Formats: sequence, C-alpha cells, structure tokens
Amino acid sequence: MGPKVRAQCPCKRLPIRFSSFTSAEFGDLHSLSRLGSRIVHQVDAGGYTPLHLAAQNNQAAATAYLLSLGADVDGRIGADSSLSTNSDSGSAITLPQCGATPLHRASFSGGIAAMRILLEWTEPDTGRRCDILAKDTSFGDNMTPLHKSVSGGRFLGVQLLLDTLKKRSLLRDGLAALDGQGRTALELAKEIFLRQEEERSSVRRWDALAGGQADWERCVNILEVASMSETAVVSLEISLPRHLSGANTFSCLDCGADDGRCKTASWEAAFRSALANSAEGMEKRAKSIRSAMTSVMLSGKCIVISPGRDNSTDNSTVQTKASSHSLAPPTTSACVSASTSIAIGSKCCQCGMTCLSLFRVKEVGLVCKKCKQRSKMIRN
Repeated sequence: MGPKVRAQCPCKRLPIRFSSFTSAEFGDLHSLSRLGSRIVHQVDAGGYTPLHLAAQNNQAAATAYLLSLGADVDGRIGADSSLSTNSDSGSAITLPQCGATPLHRASFSGGIAAMRILLEWTEPDTGRRCDILAKDTSFGDNMTPLHKSVSGGRFLGVQLLLDTLKKRSLLRDGLAALDGQGRTALELAKEIFLRQEEERSSVRRWDALAGGQADWERCVNILEVASMSETAVVSLEISLPRHLSGANTFSCLDCGADDGRCKTASWEAAFRSALANSAEGMEKRAKSIRSAMTSVMLSGKCIVISPGRDNSTDNSTVQTKASSHSLAPPTTSACVSASTSIAIGSKCCQCGMTCLSLFRVKEVGLVCKKCKQRSKMIRN
C-alpha cells in the first residue's frame, strides 16, 4: 500500500501503475504524470483519446491535467498521432479519428464536473474553446452535447449546457439544433419520456457517476422553460478552483488539505449542489407556467404567445383570444386581459397559431397538430 495520504485523495488513490487509458479512466494522476505529455497523442482503435475516457468517467482532475499537457479539448488527433503496431514489421498505423468529442461522452454519462472543465477550458496559444454545438458522428446520430445529455436523461448536464450556451450567446442555436433524425433536444426529451422506464435500464450503468437515475421528465421541464425565455436560464456563480483551471493542474497535490478532504471532491460537491438548485428553479417555473396556462385555458381563452420575448415579470399583462385551437366556445370573441404573464410556445409555420407542441412535417417544417393532420390527409 502507498502512503496514507494517497488513500485520502480520489485523484491519487491507486498505488500501482496503469496504461494511459486506464489511468485516465480511473483518474490516477500519478500514473499519468509518469507517462508524460506523449499520452495526449495516444489513440485507441476506436479513435478515443485518454481525455475521452477521463471526461466520460467524470475524472475532473485527470481531465484538467490532460488538457494542461496539451490534449485537444475536442479530442482531435493530429498527423503525429499514429501508433506503432506490435507486428514484426514495426510499421505505424494511423488510427481513425473519433467522431465524438470528450464533451459528448461526458454529457451522455452525466459527468458534470468534467463537463464544466471542458466548457471552461481555453487553449493558451489559440484561445480556442470546445465546440459546444459539435455533432457526434461516431454512432451516426449527429447529436450535439445537449442532445447527448437528453439521451442519457442527465438533467443536470442539460442545465449546465444551457447555462454555457447562454453565456456564449448560442442558446437559440443550441435549442434549435437537430440530430440525425431531425429532432431538437426538447423533441428528443419528449420522445424518450414516453418510454423512460425502458430507457432507464439502458443507461443505468452511469447512474452512480451522474449522482442519480436518468430523468427525462426533468429534462423536458428545463428545456421547455429555456425555450420560453432566455432569462429563465440563470448563470452559475461557482467557478473552477485554481488547481483545476490553470496550467499547473498537477498541483492537485492537495491530499491532506482542507482537514484531510480532497479539494477537487469538495468543489465537485458544491458545484453539483449549485447546479441542482438552478435546475429546481427552472422546474418550479415550468410548473407555475403550466398552472397559469391551465387556468387561462379553462376560462375559455387562448394565450397569445410571443416567442423569444421575455414576459416574466408578475405585473405584466398578456393578451388572450379565441381561436379554432382554443378550448373556448365558438361565440367567444375579442381580446381580453389576463393577470399572468406567459411567453411560451412557437408559431405553426402554416396557420401561424402559437402552440406549446409542434410537429415536424417533411418539406413543411414545424406545424401544429391540426396542420399535421391536414398535411397527412393531403398526402394520402
């Protein structure tokens, strides 16, 4: 057994040496440091780098350390990344590039600490940051990191990505991005929610890492509120600790500090708590909006929606009107005022009505349920 101090820190709990990929997977900084900077250019047969494994397994300190050694934040490998075979010829084989970024892998597994490090990282020489809208081509699903978090049912990952998209002024782009089947992240969340009990078994292996079981209902709630109003996405105030954000990330020599607690683990716990509180705030807003929607619709009025416009203040006034899509009787007319302000939904590209749920129709776009049925009848 190694010194007692090593057993106290999850970053350095392994007393034996491992390969670069195993060291990254288990977050063993001692083994990674012995291997040196060459490890950032290593790639396996599937095109994965040690950074992919560290991020997927939420090894925060290892993720930061590999980035500080020069690992590409998007997992791209240059021309010098060929590996020698064990054959007698000793010839080198250039292994394929992985179609997924480390952020894709961390987003699916729910590794929010590794996600935060990847999202905050800026390459010293170029100033380049991770591509938060990159499409995953490794499985052919063309999903963005936001789609991946939804696919895994990791609502905290969804919350974190929305926060970063907003900070980069890319929130609308992220919400509108389509996967290989033409679905937005919200549409994907709603689709999986209908079969979530079945889906939970397929992603259960990541539950311990993510801090809980997959929950697509919470993904739907958070994404719906973000689609209603950008101001609903509240920025997180907890920043990365110095030993995970600078060039000297191996100064995670923090074993025994803070009364014997690992600084990385302490930060992860605080960050997870802040992110969970932010997500709960978004969900409460979703419930209050639905409650207000129900009250207005039961009164026989249809809410006029202004997509992209923030009407979140309680003292605002929202207009309602009768329509063929409303629960109101046909005789209801004129516009009336409601005391609750709501800004939700999007317009049907055919009839112009604003609805909470739209459906994608090939060669037409997003339409309401009536227009979808009408288009189906026309095609038949």
